Amino acid sequence: MARAGRSAMISYCAVIAAACVIRSWLRDDPAHLRNAMVIVATCLATPYLQDYDLVVGAYVVVWLQAEAAGSPELAPWIRAAIASVLLLPLVAGSFGRATGLAFGCSRRC
Repeated sequence: MARAGRSAMISYCAVIAAACVIRSWLRDDPAHLRNAMVIVATCLATPYLQDYDLVVGAYVVVWLQAEAAGSPELAPWIRAAIASVLLLPLVAGSFGRATGLAFGCSRRC
């Protein structure tokens, strides 16, 4: 039963991530935001994400920094998103062990 719950959670995350990407592309957001959205959605949709896969977050940080420079009113929110992307590899293993979701390294690495 727990395995079915994890599969359902991963499926929900994948559907929500795909919807966000589709919305971003249909609204014709700037390319750097669409690219960042695709990378984040890919990380949310895969059930086999490991710590070393989170290196692609560096691209997300660069693209979000470009958006922060062009949107001063959203800069605090964008900087919070940047901080979460940078801190994610530090907490991914603990989160995986605590919840049982395979996000980052869920066993002793």
